[in-house]
Amino acid sequence: MKKLKNINWNHLYYFYEIARHKSLQQAARYLSISPSTLSEHLKKLENEFNLKLFRRESTGLVLTPSGEIFFKDASEIFSIGS
Repeated sequence: MKKLKNINWNHLYYFYEIARHKSLQQAARYLSISPSTLSEHLKKLENEFNLKLFRRESTGLVLTPSGEIFFKDASEIFSIGS
C-alpha cells in the first residue's frame, strides 16, 4: 500500500475536484486547465494505486466504491487544509 507521504497531492486534488463536480469538463473549467490534462492526472492517480476511481455512465462520472473511499478521505484532507 502506498504511504500518504508518497502521494502526488496535485493528482489527489484534481481527483477531488472531478468527484465534487461529478464532471471532468466542469472540474477542468473550475481549475482552469484542459480536460485532457485533468484526465491524464486522474489516470496517473488510478495507476499509482492500481484502482479504478470512476465509472463512466450516460449521466456522467460515478464514483466506484474505491473512489468513494478516496473522495471521503480527500474531502477530509482538503477541508482541514482550507
